[in-house]
Amino acid sequence: MTLATLRRWDDLLGGGDLAGCGARRLRRVVRGYRRAGPAGRRAMLPALAESAQLAGWLAADAGDLGGGLVAYRLALRAAVAAGQPPLAGHVLASASHLLADTGDPAGALVLARIGYAAGRATASPGLRALLLHRVALAAALAGRPRAAGQALAGADRAGTPEPGREPPWLYWLDAAELAAMTGRTLVALGRPAAAVPLLTPVVGARSHPRRSAVYGGWLARGHLCLGAVPEACAVAGEALLDAVRSGSPRAVGQLTTFRRGLAHAPPGPATRGYARLVASARPYLPSGVPRHPRDRPGR
Repeated sequence: MTLATLRRWDDLLGGGDLAGCGARRLRRVVRGYRRAGPAGRRAMLPALAESAQLAGWLAADAGDLGGGLVAYRLALRAAVAAGQPPLAGHVLASASHLLADTGDPAGALVLARIGYAAGRATASPGLRALLLHRVALAAALAGRPRAAGQALAGADRAGTPEPGREPPWLYWLDAAELAAMTGRTLVALGRPAAAVPLLTPVVGARSHPRRSAVYGGWLARGHLCLGAVPEACAVAGEALLDAVRSGSPRAVGQLTTFRRGLAHAPPGPATRGYARLVASARPYLPSGVPRHPRDRPGR
């Protein structure tokens, strides 16, 4: 399976289904790297870095914190050795996203800032915006609203992805995704009224189940903060089904956060209906199968 093929599969399937594929592909690349001579190894460094980054992303989406960090460390070493600061910045930003999802916003903010500093000078417009969005989300989750706002403003100034100027590993980033990232950070900042219009188009598209599930969790939280409980439950219900379709434990995590908030809402038909849906869907929801951190790629 080529790296490009695995990336396209990641558009439709979650880490629960693909993490094993990513790890096996990375092991093959590592074996090839070890068998190559000095010149061959230098030539393989970019492919090694990209393979490790994708393997880390898939492991993180599967709920495998240790496996994701191990792969990201390998990706970072390879990107630095290959002399590719933009890719190194992307790897650090990916690791930041993993920490943000697992409840370490302070650590996520440190990595996101380092990633932006590493890649900004030679980054394409889309990558520069993405790196700043990673900073913004981590800062918002860490309770740093001023830093989050500054990063959002910088991301807006960076512009949108430009065809032909973006690296191939950033093919998935577009204006709609960047808008949804802004909406997600605004929810984290307690500004749901501004967030809901930005999140709604991406969630409603439903062309990418995991994306709809993840952003749907944030949109449901935004509606809930506005006191729109029926709307929140309707969005969360669709996101729950998308989480089942995608096989992404990370998406389920977002909905778990929403459910905790919903517990404080007044009971009613919408909340009871959502509770019944959760109970019905529970046997089909993806769950992570953590790999031991010592199970390093290449073994």
